[in-house]
Amino acid sequence: MAATLTVGRTFSIVESVPTTVLSVTGSTSIPVEIFLHKVDDRGEVHDSYLGISTLDQLNTYGTIRTGGATIYRKSSATVTYKNLVAAVADKDVQVTTLDNLLDEYALYSASFIGTDTLELSSDD
Repeated sequence: MAATLTVGRTFSIVESVPTTVLSVTGSTSIPVEIFLHKVDDRGEVHDSYLGISTLDQLNTYGTIRTGGATIYRKSSATVTYKNLVAAVADKDVQVTTLDNLLDEYALYSASFIGTDTLELSSDD
């Protein structure tokens, strides 16, 4: 089963810090909450972006930051960088990582979806 994602990206420099804002604006067959965040006890505005989920992480981490969660998923993320070189390099990494997520989803769904017939017998 094919999955699709539409991700908006905004690149800017905020107070001398290269920044990318990511937002899933469309999705088919895969959750929109693909960006991992680490919970900070000071509140959601202090939570830190960890990266783009793998298929396994989509199943491991929920979308709610409360109730003892240490990591959760959101449909948007703000990524800050130490310098422009890192920011520019990460643009390509984001595309590769998103492609890998969709490829992994397609691989696993293709190996699962379908029909089969089991013929079982006991050894008497």
